[in-house]
Amino acid sequence: MEERDKIEKIEGQQCPICKQNTLILTQIERDIPFFGRILLMSMSCKNCLYHAADVEILDRKEPARYEIVIEKPEDLNILVVRSSAGRILLKRIGSIEPGINNNGFITTIEGVINRIKRSIEQLLPDLDGEKEKKARMLIKKINRILSGWDKAVLVIEDPTGNSAIISEKAKKTSLKKKS
Repeated sequence: MEERDKIEKIEGQQCPICKQNTLILTQIERDIPFFGRILLMSMSCKNCLYHAADVEILDRKEPARYEIVIEKPEDLNILVVRSSAGRILLKRIGSIEPGINNNGFITTIEGVINRIKRSIEQLLPDLDGEKEKKARMLIKKINRILSGWDKAVLVIEDPTGNSAIISEKAKKTSLKKKS
């Protein structure tokens, strides 16, 4: 943590899952270069290990779409901020959809790609035939991207404007509906 980060922690709250007073609420206010002030929020239960997290932008943002071509191994280190409202798409591979059970996070492009890969790998035991073959092909494509052998396109769309790809290389457009 940097000195200028503001951290607030409240312990002993009631967990929404196990109803014990073992929930820890944490908020960290941080300044992200090229993006602005954000609030990282998390809930973690020491008893049942329930965890939820989100990212909120403290500055008012417009709905936005970011797109980046992953061309070089260095691109895997680019920072990604995703709120729980953000949809991430690794074109022709898979996506991370918004929803009540999804957390916001800050990671790298490599971290996003590995999340998608793990999701596909978790499905494998329940697949057979053509679906299993397709899933294994997607994993091979992902491994080629992570190894720098193949290019890929990563897109984030967020109606709240609270997600971003932090790179001058990323193209940002508005998600506002044209009237």
